[in-house]
Amino acid sequence: MKSNTDHCYLCGSTTDLTRDHIPPKCLFREPSPDNLITVPCCFACNNGLSKQDELLRLLVCGGINRNSKGHRLWEEKVVPNTIQRGRLRDEVRSIIRTARDCTCQTPQGQKAAKFMTVPQDGIRDALIRIAKGLMYENARDVSRNSLLYKVVQIDQFRLNEMIDPIVPLMKWKGERGAGAFRYWGGQVEEDPNGGIWILMFFDSAAFAVFHEPRDRSRRSNQASQPIAGKPGSG
Repeated sequence: MKSNTDHCYLCGSTTDLTRDHIPPKCLFREPSPDNLITVPCCFACNNGLSKQDELLRLLVCGGINRNSKGHRLWEEKVVPNTIQRGRLRDEVRSIIRTARDCTCQTPQGQKAAKFMTVPQDGIRDALIRIAKGLMYENARDVSRNSLLYKVVQIDQFRLNEMIDPIVPLMKWKGERGAGAFRYWGGQVEEDPNGGIWILMFFDSAAFAVFHEPRDRSRRSNQASQPIAGKPGSG
C-alpha cells in the first residue's frame, strides 16, 4: 500500500523534494517515453547523480549484442558526449587501460570483442538506486534504506536461459522505451524486505539486485561480483 506522503526514496526526507527518473532519463533517446517512472528525491540526494548515470549509460549501451536502441544511443550520445567531449575522462581512461582482446561465444557463434572492466562502485550504486526507486513505486512499505544489497551481473549471452525460469515467479514487471529497459521484481513471502530485482538494458546488459535485512545478511557475503562489459567497436 502506498503512503499519501511523498518522501525522498533514498533518505526519507520530506523537504526540498525534486523528481528522479527511474531508470535515469539519459538512457532514453529523445523524445523520451511518456510513461517514465519518477519518484520523489530530495535535492541533496539528487544533486550530483548525473555522473553516476552517465557511467551506467556507458556500460549498458556498449555491449556487443546491444539492440538497435542501445546502438543508436551509443552513436548519438555516448561517443560524442561522454567519450569525445571527455565528460568522464578519468573513468574512460581507466576502462580503456583494462581492455583486452577476447572471443565471445554467442548464439550466432564466436565473435571477436574487447573485454573491459568498468569501475564497480558507481555502477553498483546506480543499479541499487534503480531498485530502490522501483520498490518505492511498487512496494513502498519495504524499508529500502535499512537493507543490504548485492548486485550480480547476468551473462549477457545467456539471458533467456537464466531469466525465463524466474520471470513467472515475479510479482512486478514493466518496460520503458520499447527495448531500452525492462524489469522484474519479487519478494520473499515470509519477509517482504527480502527480494530480487532483475534489471535489463537494451536486451544485453542485465543485473540482479538482491536485498535482504541486515541480520540475515550477516551470514552472506555483501560484496558484489565484478561488473564488466564487452563494448562494441562503435
